[in-house]
Amino acid sequence: MKFMTLSVVLASALVLSSCGIFKKSTKEVAADQSSAKVETVAQTETSKSKSFWKPKKKTIKIDASQAVKTTQEVAVTVTPEEIEGEWTVSTVNGEKVTGDERPFIYFETAQSRFYGNGGCNVINGNFGLDGNKLVFTDMLSSMRMCENAPYEYQINYALSQAATCKIVQKGNETYLSIFDKAKTKIMELRKHNMDYLSGVWQIVGVSGEECDDEALKLVFDIPEMRLHGNVGCNIVNGLLLIDADKSNSIQFMQLITTMKACPDQEREMAILIALEEVEQAKLVSEEVVVLADKKGKELLKLRKIEVK
Repeated sequence: MKFMTLSVVLASALVLSSCGIFKKSTKEVAADQSSAKVETVAQTETSKSKSFWKPKKKTIKIDASQAVKTTQEVAVTVTPEEIEGEWTVSTVNGEKVTGDERPFIYFETAQSRFYGNGGCNVINGNFGLDGNKLVFTDMLSSMRMCENAPYEYQINYALSQAATCKIVQKGNETYLSIFDKAKTKIMELRKHNMDYLSGVWQIVGVSGEECDDEALKLVFDIPEMRLHGNVGCNIVNGLLLIDADKSNSIQFMQLITTMKACPDQEREMAILIALEEVEQAKLVSEEVVVLADKKGKELLKLRKIEVK
């Protein structure tokens, strides 16, 4: 009987002890879970913080790559021979330059001088070219009051901010890009590709029909933008026009001829009419050029004459 009572007491104590252990374990588990929640929240906040900064890091990387690309584009050597001559201003500060009186810059590398026109006033001064570095100094401008010269101030200011440059060939066109110290493109100039026309040419075709008359000659002076020649027995003189907005552009204006009576006046008239309709030149080979209308139709075919 005593044995049974002792067994019951021991069993009861064991149960109570187990209940105490259980309660204590529950608190510890609750505490552990609470700690885990706090840790999870902390990790979540850290994760949010990291994800918040990720776009900034990405943006910085993109900007850095763009800066490298700009540097690589500008760091190209430009020779005096490449920059020599007249350049028409195509854009300034990203704005397209238009109008009949197109602003231009002419580089004279032998004297390290430049001159040009901003749309109304004449500008000139010195320039320095070293590799891809280009600077303009001692600039002067005339002081005319101009009613319509919307790009003049921007052009003058852009020249004063020039730091580097590069020349790019796009098809038959040559472009000079000018950058400031921040490597931002502030001006782009275009050089026409018509210098090859300068010289003496024999007319060997009129409106698709061949002709072999050594008297039929045209002389182009591209630097002076003038034309003169012989269209059969009469002499012709006139001006040249190169449209800065068109590739391979050439036009003849203010044509004047002598008034001699000629045996083949029909061919002379056909040549004069063709000259008035010409709007482009196509270089077929080093010795042959085709003058065409705005649609590309052949009007005159010329062969280069080497003058000794």
